[in-house]
Amino acid sequence: YSKHPIWIKVTYKKSDKPNKEDLVLRILPTYLDEVTLYQRVGQRWVSSSTGDRYPFTDRDNQNTALSFNLHPQAEEVIYLRLQTTSTSLMSLEVVTKNHFSQLEGSRDTLLGIYFGALMILMVISTTIGWLSKQTHWRLFALFEFFELLYASAFTGYMPRFILPSYPLLMDLLFGLFVISHIFTGVLFHRSLLKNLLNNRIINLIFNFVTLLYLCLYAVYLFYDRQMALSLSLLLMMPATLIFAYVALFIFIKKPKVPNKYSIAFVYSALVGSILFAVGPPLGLIDGVVVSLYASLLNGFVFSILMFILLLSDLRYQERQLLELEK
Repeated sequence: YSKHPIWIKVTYKKSDKPNKEDLVLRILPTYLDEVTLYQRVGQRWVSSSTGDRYPFTDRDNQNTALSFNLHPQAEEVIYLRLQTTSTSLMSLEVVTKNHFSQLEGSRDTLLGIYFGALMILMVISTTIGWLSKQTHWRLFALFEFFELLYASAFTGYMPRFILPSYPLLMDLLFGLFVISHIFTGVLFHRSLLKNLLNNRIINLIFNFVTLLYLCLYAVYLFYDRQMALSLSLLLMMPATLIFAYVALFIFIKKPKVPNKYSIAFVYSALVGSILFAVGPPLGLIDGVVVSLYASLLNGFVFSILMFILLLSDLRYQERQLLELEK
């Protein structure tokens, strides 16, 4: 996170073929506030800007990823100026227009599968939560709902299809979705672990983290957006320590809870995936291409594992009820 602009020098090599294809600078992620391109054409500099604070219709290409059409006569050295309240994590590719369309098509297909899986999980968990009247199932459904909102804004589909003409509103909503999808996850784990373990230390820390996340909304809306977004990631650290404590507590104390080793495995995996997701944004580790989608992968893997765990717990409760009836 930085309040200051970041300048990047990019060198690329044009094709030697006589029929040169037009080149496109492809930029991910799509939630960057403002990226300005400077390219030298002859004796003058030509600049253009894009980002999630600009209307979608003003973009050089009507695709989800941010992009610039490179001038055919421009020099092979260009400069970019990045200014954003979000994490300054950016991937750059200079590709032909045909390749750009292929990349966007592949991305749309994969993300379509991702959104479909999230919607199925949300519908099933909502139904089970309504029928079983269990709080943690309902909170899991709420988490899936905000994960869907967050993912659609994160990947650029919400500003493209729902709010293409209101970029500043979309920019405001995206930050709220970032905080809310983490906050609903915290509420879910708080409810689930209270139901399973009811450990005093875990309950107290979760109550404290919940209170802090509520304060983040006020910080985001009325004080400093960037501070609120960076704190939302930092507050995941104590939550991650709780997850590690849960796994160790189960392995060492061996409490009498159903599927205890499955719970320990899920929370151990969750610790690793969260650290991988928040490492590059917090500057702890270098970013790689998959880092752009780390938070989405983390939410998806967590959703699948936790859904299986909750179903297993539900079946255990049903068996207990049958035994009680007998």
